[in-house]
Amino acid sequence: MKRLSLLSLLFFFSFTIMAEVFSDKHELEIVFGEPSALWLTQSIYHCGCGPQDADVVYEYRGLKLLPSVNFKYHYNYSRVFAMGAIVGYNLYYTDWETSGKILQQWDNNLYTMFSMRFNWRHKENLICYSGIAIGVGLEVYNKDHRPIDEFRYLPLPALQLTFVGFKVGSGKLYWTAEIGYGNMGFFNTGIGFRL
Repeated sequence: MKRLSLLSLLFFFSFTIMAEVFSDKHELEIVFGEPSALWLTQSIYHCGCGPQDADVVYEYRGLKLLPSVNFKYHYNYSRVFAMGAIVGYNLYYTDWETSGKILQQWDNNLYTMFSMRFNWRHKENLICYSGIAIGVGLEVYNKDHRPIDEFRYLPLPALQLTFVGFKVGSGKLYWTAEIGYGNMGFFNTGIGFRL
């Protein structure tokens, strides 16, 4: 029993010391993005085309964009440089009408990116940064109104440029916002945790 107590205390103290050494080095964030940047990029890639049936006339009825959901992890190597990874998802769909029926084109986007961040302003409650993330994405879509079991898959490069980002808050919890371009969108906001 004494050995178990001693081992438990040793484990607890070593974990506490490691937490002090690595405090604020690890960051986890959940970020929601405005997704029109990805839609714009993919519309250019797909030539802005609607359904491709030659004998049917389709009338455009609207576009619905849902926010991107992103999970980010960064390790701070110093006060000015961090590296990490981003995993994200977004969805948009377009409504088309033909012969009184509404059809939808679904476009799901999954992506994972390697990320580098450069902190150029570092105060106690405010960090300003810029960054770049590069990776691979998978577009899953039904561009020609096929049934759900006939979705198509298209691997694409994934990119996010962060022109300016902010982290506000001291302690373990902070708010983050970014202005940039890429898979995550033009504007992103969320919360982060320092471990």
